[in-house]
Amino acid sequence: MSTSENNDIVARFTDDLVGVVLGALGPGAVSCVFVGGSAATGEVSCCNVGGKCEVYSDVDLFVVVGDGVELEAARRTVRETVDGLSISGDGFRFFRAPDVGVYTFDDLAGQPARPGTVGLEAHHRVLFGDLEIPGRAAARIGSNMALTEALYLVENRLCELSGVLQGETGEAGGPARFLAFNVCKACLDMGTAALISMGQFAPVRRERVALVRESLASGQLRERWGQSTAGLFERCARALERLPSPDWASDVGGRDTVEAVIVFALSEWKRIASECYPEDADDWSAMILRRCHTGEYVDNLRRFAAMSARRGFSRRGAIVAGIHLSRYSAMDALRLSTLMELLYRDESIKPEIGKLIQTLGPFLDRLTRAYGFVSGSLAERSYTMYRAVQ
Repeated sequence: MSTSENNDIVARFTDDLVGVVLGALGPGAVSCVFVGGSAATGEVSCCNVGGKCEVYSDVDLFVVVGDGVELEAARRTVRETVDGLSISGDGFRFFRAPDVGVYTFDDLAGQPARPGTVGLEAHHRVLFGDLEIPGRAAARIGSNMALTEALYLVENRLCELSGVLQGETGEAGGPARFLAFNVCKACLDMGTAALISMGQFAPVRRERVALVRESLASGQLRERWGQSTAGLFERCARALERLPSPDWASDVGGRDTVEAVIVFALSEWKRIASECYPEDADDWSAMILRRCHTGEYVDNLRRFAAMSARRGFSRRGAIVAGIHLSRYSAMDALRLSTLMELLYRDESIKPEIGKLIQTLGPFLDRLTRAYGFVSGSLAERSYTMYRAVQ
């Protein structure tokens, strides 16, 4: 299959997805549907194997509902509809379910500037409705990313890398190529996080890679990362540039590459967190607790109520439960549980991280049980719940 044939497969899948969403919500409830991300920049990662197109990127679909539509109800409807969709068919297989975000216009325009929202004015494709909505929203979002967005990016990639270590794929029995893609994507996003911390960003992946290469050539990032990590980044970047060739992952598929990218990500997190929280610089426990918004009871209760509403909890039920679960930010604690588990493998800081896990563990235990996640270890429950409530 050629690149154009692969792009046609992604376009047809996306068109079908839009039809399913409009059918679930009703066209009159929707103001606009558009794609962003790799589907809009022309960088969907595909591999041709045996005449079949393997699609590793997800489809980022933005659905903007009209005034008077109850937002959380619309989100639940779309989530339940999309969860039941088949992502494989004649001649193709997607390894990631589509990422469908449902917003009112004000909600979309109120999103923070982060990878995925910066650059929407130039990199979107409207598939239904008002052509002006993405640009108007992008104008309000702006391009000034907070440093904490770099941390958020690293944390989410660590969650994905943890899934790789557990043998998780988009579908049971997925090939090593998809796991290698996750590892390479995480490695390149460490470069993105570094760019954000230096006040640079580009919404197109190949442009970000070019910026990182320029910074490595000038010595700025090479001094920060060291020769080995710079080589790791280049190896992962070149692997993705070989797509859609079926042998693109020939030198990035081993366990040693996974472990090297995890070490890279943890190092980048510590460096950026020390910039965010200079008074707690290099103190893993203190910085993680800061990220969990420890003691911010009012804001944490508000965040908990919003998270609960997304899962269909009543407002009263969410507030009652949240009163007992507001010492920390629930979403942040769930996400950072993966970071703690990965750090706990380091013998040099194991006692410190063990104490931190003892501090946050009871909170995570109560939180996951309150939501019905009771199977598996605490780390597994936290990871599963984080995936489910996003």
